Amino acid sequence: MRKTKTIRHQLIDLKMLLLLLCLAGCDEALLGSNIEQRVAATPHAEKSEPKINVSDAMLTAKESFRSGNYGNAEQLFRRIVEENPQNADAWLGLAATYDRLKRFENANRAYMYARKLVGYTPRMLNNLGYHYILRNEYSKARKLLLAAQRKEPDNPRIQNNLGLLLKKEEQKTQSLQTNVKSF
Repeated sequence: MRKTKTIRHQLIDLKMLLLLLCLAGCDEALLGSNIEQRVAATPHAEKSEPKINVSDAMLTAKESFRSGNYGNAEQLFRRIVEENPQNADAWLGLAATYDRLKRFENANRAYMYARKLVGYTPRMLNNLGYHYILRNEYSKARKLLLAAQRKEPDNPRIQNNLGLLLKKEEQKTQSLQTNVKSF
């Protein structure tokens, strides 16, 4: 037993010696109080994405959205809001893109940021109404779309979404009637 203790103690002594050697080799300056400044000043290995031209990126993002390339649109709108968080159009574009990708929680957050910037504009109300149509929350959609219509009665997008809402509600009613008959 005595040999085992001796070997165990020798291993502990060896570990302590290695630790002391490592500490002796450390740069004393790194142990100072302003280590955060030195770390921030050192070059990072990760690549940062280059700045983007916001107006060009907005045009490309909108075109990607219109052509159904929602993945590209999402990346561009996201980069725009990361670089310019005050860009309400980019937030609305990002929210609409998330809606098309069925990422509704992300869309909710993007709409929240846009709403803080511009309030309840007809466009905001219309987009939120469409958002709730996609989520099959027709009563919320109706309230928002009617509020948008009161603000801009001749807006064709609002009219289209109201028509879509009516169609979806009719489909739901027909589906319920069919289910009741089959029951």
